[in-house]
Amino acid sequence: PKYRKFNRGGSHILKYKHMFVSKKVKQDRLDICKKCDFYRNFLMLRYPKWDKGARCAKCTCFLDAKASLTKRYQGECPLHKWEE
Repeated sequence: PKYRKFNRGGSHILKYKHMFVSKKVKQDRLDICKKCDFYRNFLMLRYPKWDKGARCAKCTCFLDAKASLTKRYQGECPLHKWEE
């Protein structure tokens, strides 16, 4: 009984589902970002050799996280390049 509070059964995932976009929308957003002049890697280098830790030089956000969020939760491009 005292361990029952740790067993959520997956219902906590549904609670936050409205915060995230689908995988297709996220990939479309990242494809747009890769073509942008403000696309950088995590060290803010202009021409990254790998995509992990990619960042936006305009807002300095990590793109993998930002592209996952809906507009209501700050998931929008500072240059308004994303449609959704």
